[in-house]
Amino acid sequence: MDGSSLKFVEAIEAIGYEEQNAERLYFELTENIPWEDEENGIEFLAVPDDELQS
Repeated sequence: MDGSSLKFVEAIEAIGYEEQNAERLYFELTENIPWEDEENGIEFLAVPDDELQS
């Protein structure tokens, strides 16, 4: 981690937060989803993972 979110984290912690009881919607990957931007040399691959869950 490069620490670029540190100021945001500190601001949130300074004012606090509270749990919300709203229903959560989840998107579950069932297959690999590749994406590529050849012009800018960017590749992305989203991979399903049964071990990683919110």
